[in-house]
Amino acid sequence: NCYFEDLKRWRHITKLIRGEARNRTFASRDDRAFWRGSIRTQPECADEMGNFARTQAVALSARHPALFDVRCLDCDVRDEATKPCDAYKFDEDTRKVIADDFAKLHAPHVGKQLF
Repeated sequence: NCYFEDLKRWRHITKLIRGEARNRTFASRDDRAFWRGSIRTQPECADEMGNFARTQAVALSARHPALFDVRCLDCDVRDEATKPCDAYKFDEDTRKVIADDFAKLHAPHVGKQLF
């Protein structure tokens, strides 16, 4: 990820990734869609596009855990009642996941070599 690594460290990171990959057979790998990152409410509605997509993806993980392993490190999801955003309205299924207990979809960081 260009936001978190510099080119000087990239050689080291790729060695870690390749080392882990050699130790795991392809058949033993988790085939679910995977993501870890942060959802942080933005002050402006126009800046919520990424959070909107990430929140929907986390909700998919709650509804379809056999297909998705998408969780947030920081789960600050916009409250539609207090911060309405007409451009990005959650569907009913996503609203249910948020209302149920979105915090249970929090997960710790996973090192790049373990993706």
